Amino acid sequence: MSKQSLLLVLLLLPTLVLGAVNVTEVRCYAEEEKTYAVFYLDGEAPVSVVSYSGGVSLVVEGATVSHGRLAATVGLVEAGEFGSTATAAGFNLTLSPEAGEYRAWLATDPLRAVLEISPRRESSTVYSTVVEPPVIAEEPFKWNLGTVLVVDDDDGVNNGNPYGIDVDQRYTEVLDALGIPWETHIVRHNATGPSSGILDDYPLVIYFTGLDTYKICLGGSDRRALRQYLDGGGRLLLVSQNYLGRVSMSGSTSSGSLEEALGIASWKADAKTIVALAEPVSQLNAGLSLCLFGDRQIIGNWSDGFTVSSSGRELFRNRPTGDSCGVTVDGGSYRAAFLSFAWENIADPAEARDLLRRLLAWLQK
Repeated sequence: MSKQSLLLVLLLLPTLVLGAVNVTEVRCYAEEEKTYAVFYLDGEAPVSVVSYSGGVSLVVEGATVSHGRLAATVGLVEAGEFGSTATAAGFNLTLSPEAGEYRAWLATDPLRAVLEISPRRESSTVYSTVVEPPVIAEEPFKWNLGTVLVVDDDDGVNNGNPYGIDVDQRYTEVLDALGIPWETHIVRHNATGPSSGILDDYPLVIYFTGLDTYKICLGGSDRRALRQYLDGGGRLLLVSQNYLGRVSMSGSTSSGSLEEALGIASWKADAKTIVALAEPVSQLNAGLSLCLFGDRQIIGNWSDGFTVSSSGRELFRNRPTGDSCGVTVDGGSYRAAFLSFAWENIADPAEARDLLRRLLAWLQK
């Protein structure tokens, strides 16, 4: 493999907890023409190493994992970060541009994961500090706003595309479970979305685009309507992995744009989020490290990456690229939350539901 980022992901399968696996120490050294980083693991749960295109997964069955952070510079490894919940965790290493081919495997006595990178670089010893995440009290959920408008722009079968994929039910099931009344506006295949006049009739709008890749998806008229809705004091949850890429493959925010209202300063298309890490930790994202994997994806992964402006607050950060992939904005008269990855691709359905519940609770404040 010759990628410049390596993702070590701990997938915790929903079975009985058999034990815990923690990264207790990281040692780095050079030998012959290779550089090695060895991750020592403390725990009794079964662990296996699985390679895939672009990275390596450590698969841990029936376990819990503590939170931790890798500190120091490791030669060909520039940085590392690790976070987890009760059901999923991600450990990401960013390799330097000088890194070449790499491979990883699991060894025992003691239990450790070994990363081998070409070429040889002298490396300092580094360490991983295992810490518990901050405990943030969860507020009871109570809905006070009235009927929510669900804008279904996923270009699925019910939108008139016989080859599309419908994801709207995933959103409405959560709304039903929370006792939130909703109405839907279905955007027809290759058509524009609702006008600001329609949006203004609702205190909160959930707008998602699923796998819609047509250029008309969140086109100019749609973006203007959403900006006008926010300027009028609306509340918006926008979930779209294609929206920024439809504006341009990369760019900077202009005054009066929807991007400005969403707290986006600049962006680049198709960053392809693998793990969305909670950065910085807040009540909205505490304990969430959202894994999105190809064989578990409902739709393809075309997530965009962006930088957050001074008006926004970063919610999630993309691993492996380091771009932002989630943001919230308290604009005083309006509130908005934007995810540039497909919410419906989150591997753990319970985490997906929990995230949507938290966002809705915050948006109605």
